[in-house]
Amino acid sequence: MSDDIENPLEREEQAIVLRYLEQATPAQWHLSAARSNDDGNRYTLEWLTDTVETRRPVPEAMYAIVPGSEWVGLDDDAYDEGLPMDVAERIEALYDDAASRASSILSTRAKAGHKPRTTGAWTVVQWGH
Repeated sequence: MSDDIENPLEREEQAIVLRYLEQATPAQWHLSAARSNDDGNRYTLEWLTDTVETRRPVPEAMYAIVPGSEWVGLDDDAYDEGLPMDVAERIEALYDDAASRASSILSTRAKAGHKPRTTGAWTVVQWGH
């Protein structure tokens, strides 16, 4: 994982994904790379390309189905954007928890008399009275 990820939630998300990939099978790596959202997924894809098992040339013969080949289905309902549902759910819970904490803070501030001010699509919280 790179130290240049500034957002702590994104850093934790990356850690969850990398812990999964470290124990995943090559077929799961393939599914993760093929189905993942490449927006914000740079470090996952870099990890996959830097892994020894994935750094070999792909001879043309490897594209043919032969005895012993493993078929990797890309439309598996047990996966979300290339990650098993339990991993995807941990990431979703990470963001849900952060949103819940932020909502709780805003609610506490509102009860104390601090009123958010809305400007267009943004809500600005004024911490003073």
